[in-house]
Amino acid sequence: MDRGRLSDNIKQAKSAADWELIFAKAGLQVDEHHRHLSKTVIQIWDIGMRPLFPTLMKMVQAIEPDKIGSIKEEWITTMKHFLQPIVEMDTELTQGSEPAFHCYVLTK
Repeated sequence: MDRGRLSDNIKQAKSAADWELIFAKAGLQVDEHHRHLSKTVIQIWDIGMRPLFPTLMKMVQAIEPDKIGSIKEEWITTMKHFLQPIVEMDTELTQGSEPAFHCYVLTK
């Protein structure tokens, strides 16, 4: 019922301090650290968007193959209009709290 959110997504969402401890124990040095996606944006995905996709996939499977490309293009355009403002508010939504995800460039 959780659509994989507890088994694959949430396990990877650690704090910066947790990741840096893991890297230090492995003998790695952080060269770059980029933070992205507030927890609010992740919750919008997790609660609002993730449950839609199995149903959408069923609809896609019922569409004639030669029409899928144009319908996907329309779907992406529509979703971009909905989600782009939320992504642009990401810094505001973080409000000084820990972001949901981190991107690191590491060296040994």
